[in-house]
Amino acid sequence: MAQSIPAPAQSVILPFDTANDMILVHVRINGGEYLMLLDTGAQHTIVGQLNQNKGKNRSKDTNAGLLLNASGIKATIEFKGMPIIKTHILEANLEDFGKRFGDARVNGILGQDLLSLFSYVRIDYKAHQIEMVKL
Repeated sequence: MAQSIPAPAQSVILPFDTANDMILVHVRINGGEYLMLLDTGAQHTIVGQLNQNKGKNRSKDTNAGLLLNASGIKATIEFKGMPIIKTHILEANLEDFGKRFGDARVNGILGQDLLSLFSYVRIDYKAHQIEMVKL
């Protein structure tokens, strides 16, 4: 009996920066460039508001974390070298979010809903790279 050959793995190596020991990656969402915080403890991916929604649903800092008014959006997500991912994510006003991490350019969080689409995610701190693999 012939065995089927598994499809080749799709992988991408993403360079990352750090700010206050937080991992920051560049991601393209719905055609816009975003600097996102990689947060393996976050359940959801959240992006700062797209141009048409700027100024709505202001976020609020609390002692326990960030309290958000967010809405779900359809998103086309692109990582360097990885085929496009179409999914749903949250959109919120994250106007001052990056200041909490020492980099005002940070405009979103990569959470478990997106990371779980990959078979594994490996972080190489010395090389400042993240390997994301879909089997």
